[in-house]
Amino acid sequence: MYENVLANKQYWERFLEQLKVDYGTPRFKAEVVFDTLLLPEIVVELVSKALGKDSCEDFKFVVKEYPILNHRVDRGKANKRSFCIDYLLHSADKMYLVELKTDKVSVKREQLEKYRSLTEASEFSETYGEYVEIVKGNKKRYAQQAQRVEAAKEKFRDEAEIIYIVPDENAFLRKQGVKYISLRAALADMKNYSSLTQTFLQIWQIATTADASMDGFNQAI
Repeated sequence: MYENVLANKQYWERFLEQLKVDYGTPRFKAEVVFDTLLLPEIVVELVSKALGKDSCEDFKFVVKEYPILNHRVDRGKANKRSFCIDYLLHSADKMYLVELKTDKVSVKREQLEKYRSLTEASEFSETYGEYVEIVKGNKKRYAQQAQRVEAAKEKFRDEAEIIYIVPDENAFLRKQGVKYISLRAALADMKNYSSLTQTFLQIWQIATTADASMDGFNQAI
């Protein structure tokens, strides 16, 4: 069954055409779509490049949508209200909080300040228990997620760093001294990325560039 789905070239061509239309549609949630297309292996590779590493082996993907209770960043009382980190990664000595932005204007100072409050506290490993409590709220639905995070329990560290994945060069993040990877820069350096990441970058270019051609992509599928 899955072989037939993957072999349906017409469907994937239409998907890309529709994604291009949707991206130019007001109120379309582009980040939700690109978040789905951005596979864990691709996130790891982009982060490794942002940190100036030639190899991805030092970084491991933990989970998407990692919740942080608001009171940890002085945003309310000690209750269950939370916000989420797009992607959580770890290395041998540090956690990485990775945020995806598909629009330059969606990089907000307020969000960055929340992340900074979290990283400056140097107690990130304490959030693990809080995540487990959230997962326990729906054991059936979150069972696989719980297993993945349980496997990484011993890898959680107190030190954490913020990294953004953004469409293009970002003066605000640069001025703030925050590390980021520009998808535009990655696209210009395609040869140094894996085939999975190259495919994602091509999809992103097709969807977000008005006059982008699908010819090269069509030959690959």
